[in-house]
Amino acid sequence: DLERGPELFAVVEHLNRGQFLMEDPGELAPLNIMAARRASLSAAFEPAHGYFLHALRQMGPDLWDRDYETALAVHLEGARAAYLSGHYSAMDERIEGVLTHGRSLLDRVRAREVRIQACVSQQALAQAVHLALEVLGELGVSLEHDPPVQAIEAAVGATLARLDLPIPRGGEGSSNSAGATGSGRYPLINQANHA
Repeated sequence: DLERGPELFAVVEHLNRGQFLMEDPGELAPLNIMAARRASLSAAFEPAHGYFLHALRQMGPDLWDRDYETALAVHLEGARAAYLSGHYSAMDERIEGVLTHGRSLLDRVRAREVRIQACVSQQALAQAVHLALEVLGELGVSLEHDPPVQAIEAAVGATLARLDLPIPRGGEGSSNSAGATGSGRYPLINQANHA
């Protein structure tokens, strides 16, 4: 079974090198997708990115019309492999493909989720929060964009209480009961609130 065998990557690499000799290089796309997924499962994101790139090129520009589910999968999974291997412009191209051609709001949300994850991995936490708020808005969930610190502290305290976790107390001289978001205990909340 080629999909599980150790020769998958060698076979796909060999076929990719000879694709210019083929009448229909699109026949190689399923093998490249298979190799990309297997590489991703092994956290080999650079090779996965390359295989997804080959698959996209081999499937041609009309992929969205011919095979929506495959186009969606290759763009979403390819975007994830691209950002995890540091190819942010390729990630953006694939996400834009989904945002342009995605048939449902949830498909487009999945693409934006990849962008949010990339922001978090780059420590662009305020941007990640703002993107998440936009997505929530599209899903019909309205959250205040610039809540007061007391509201944040109350929400964090209520969440910790529901989770049965200890509620952090404020620093010296603090009278708040929910904790010290301003002291750095919740850097994502603090950074987003002051962005």
